Amino acid sequence: MKRTNINNCKRVGNKIDNIIGQCEGSGITVSYNCVESDINPGDYICIDPGDGTGDFANIQACYDSGCEFDPLTSIEGMALWLHAKEEDILIYSTPYISKWKDKRYPNPNLEFMSIGLGDDTYPSWNGTTEWVTFDGADYMQTADSINLDTETDLGWCIAVTTYMEDWDDTEVIIGDKDSNNNLIKFNTATNVQLKLYNPTLATSSTKGVTIDTPATLVNGTPYVFIINMDPTTNDAALWIDGEKQTGGFAFPDGYDFHELDEIGAKNGGQLGISGGIKEIIVYKGKLTDTQVGQLTFYMHSQL
Repeated sequence: MKRTNINNCKRVGNKIDNIIGQCEGSGITVSYNCVESDINPGDYICIDPGDGTGDFANIQACYDSGCEFDPLTSIEGMALWLHAKEEDILIYSTPYISKWKDKRYPNPNLEFMSIGLGDDTYPSWNGTTEWVTFDGADYMQTADSINLDTETDLGWCIAVTTYMEDWDDTEVIIGDKDSNNNLIKFNTATNVQLKLYNPTLATSSTKGVTIDTPATLVNGTPYVFIINMDPTTNDAALWIDGEKQTGGFAFPDGYDFHELDEIGAKNGGQLGISGGIKEIIVYKGKLTDTQVGQLTFYMHSQL
């Protein structure tokens, strides 16, 4: 695939309002507001298919490097990649999932297993839509816990594509299988919480962000959530569908995400989600704003 010539570039405010180019054969649909600073030689370009709205739902992205973006090779430091693809799913008894392999499997040999009472706690696989769905009692765990150390790893980043049947329910998307010390929780349709642990003080701290863009999360609608931790400030920024929220998760020094080893719930099935997970990507290291935008482009292209 290659990029065609850029033409007919027209900017309205900080949005693109006209077709400025195409990637042959890409057809990548993304959900990210393109700003003028994004359009640089050798960087990606953004396309509005011509309806004049400049709306992020109608923007496409192309990349000069073969019109491709690979979250594994384009950004360094990947620690986990769960992608809802049939080749990475092991079915226990249709439609119930017993195993979800890290897409980098078998190197590293990381996989999440369904735990507990068989069908009652196993998430389900929808091969038509390619979603892993949870009913509030389902969860998965791994024996190979991921530890994200803010200082040692020079920050970290967790990205999730998910939807909830009711965003106002209190539900944990990622957690610690043995405790309540580390988690990402959707508290309401307008609030996301992050809980981290300080091993020196043997205590946890919870911070919340009231989202502003969108104003509220819509039940059943998937979003790409990205939490990006800055090792200098200990402030983790929250991005939703490429929009950086005004508030951030500001922690004192020494708080890290320890024992990331359960998805769909925390502490052995507590506060389980009723909804779906399309993709989870974790990096050791803080991403740049450009990388956050590229990752958002990619994750939306998988919907």
